[in-house]
Amino acid sequence: MKDITIKTGKSWHTEDQKLVLQVHCSTPSTVSLDKKFYLVCDSSQINKGFSFAKTKPENIKNQGMAANMLRKYLPSAILYDLIQDTLSGDYWAILKRDQIFYIRIEHSSPPQLSFIDANRTVLFRISNRGAYTKRQEFNGELPEANCNNFLSILSSTLEFYITKQAEDKEGRATPPQIKAPGFSFQREAKNRLARRIKTVKKSIQKLKSSIPDNNKISEQDLKSRLLQQYSYLIKEGMYELKISPAMSGKDKEIVITLDSETSAGKIVDDAFVKLKKIQKAALIGKKQLELNEKNLHNMCEDLHKLREHDLSVEEIETILNRYKLANFESSKKRGKSERTALTTKNNQSSRPYKAYISHDGSLILVGKSSTDNDELTKKAKSNDYWLHSLGVTGSHVIIPFKNLKSQVLSPKTKKEAAILALHFSKRRSDYGGEVQICRKQHLKKKKGFPPGKWLVEKSETFYISYTEEDAKTVLERLVR
Repeated sequence: MKDITIKTGKSWHTEDQKLVLQVHCSTPSTVSLDKKFYLVCDSSQINKGFSFAKTKPENIKNQGMAANMLRKYLPSAILYDLIQDTLSGDYWAILKRDQIFYIRIEHSSPPQLSFIDANRTVLFRISNRGAYTKRQEFNGELPEANCNNFLSILSSTLEFYITKQAEDKEGRATPPQIKAPGFSFQREAKNRLARRIKTVKKSIQKLKSSIPDNNKISEQDLKSRLLQQYSYLIKEGMYELKISPAMSGKDKEIVITLDSETSAGKIVDDAFVKLKKIQKAALIGKKQLELNEKNLHNMCEDLHKLREHDLSVEEIETILNRYKLANFESSKKRGKSERTALTTKNNQSSRPYKAYISHDGSLILVGKSSTDNDELTKKAKSNDYWLHSLGVTGSHVIIPFKNLKSQVLSPKTKKEAAILALHFSKRRSDYGGEVQICRKQHLKKKKGFPPGKWLVEKSETFYISYTEEDAKTVLERLVR
């Protein structure tokens, strides 16, 4: 597709907030492609993005603010590229005339289409809420070739159009797209990975700012050598050493701060130790930065897969496990079978808890040991439920709030969690007892407390009794 040149011409605006640009294509003889077709910039919630079409969409408006603005600034242009931001989900069209212009379809609710010039001025915006011509500065990130999260989709969009045209000529209908059974799981995985990418990008920026630059290293190297050379000038009680340009060979006087209570020899030694630390920090920082940027690139590629393809549950789990994102904090919208699949693939023995599924599909987590109890409770969210057998040692039991059906703790799920709290305590053989329940936010781990011990600031207690058959029913729902 690299030998194909696409030029834009006429433009229109539809009633359902689409921009349509007529495109003319010059192609090599080996490529079967219409000389004239249309680029559709769709800002609808369901079909947002770019596509090519053989005919103009319906509801075309010959006159309209957006179409008139495009005709004013882009009576013709070369379509340089179509881009997807794998981090934000935005789509970009890059068009070149005497300067670069951008058409951006924002991944928001509702989606918004913006027309931006090379000076980062937003010339107009449209969405299903209306059209706006008030100019404003675009403060976000423009597509750049050296940015990991911007991926070109021009070739794939063209290939899809060419394939569809060939199928239409042969009289074969394009098969309908079928969502994979785990599409809600995929949506959550996509969102989770996007959040991790944001975190990694912030970490990279922080790391870049913390790595000593060459100027800092050169400055410390110069100070160390000057201190060594003119150490005989350092007298007891001096707060600073002034080195004239004649002595240093530099353009201006250099002032080095001294510790008045330290000897000259120690000051020189400390200067060289500091130099070595700075050099080491720069070396380690650059290696870590390289690893982080490589990891970010891989994450962006996996996020692109999650956004553009229907993956199986196993493929999604592989991606989540790769970045250690497959934990118990699953979405309330995920089905029981998907949640079970996610848990099954992970190494159960390495977790600080056993996972059980309640009668309504809610997740119940039980700590394995006192140390594991601490880890489980520390990781719990502030609105998660915490249960423990009253007055005796036993496992901590967590019911993640996000997994509760309809976001309500049902009496039956509460009883099943209490059964687990008593079963994994010294009251196992009693088939009954008092159980504490509270939100995680009412627990405090004080300094010096042994593993498993927490201060309960506010809780409720309730009594249950159950049969051996009740316990067996709950224990059988262990996620293995």
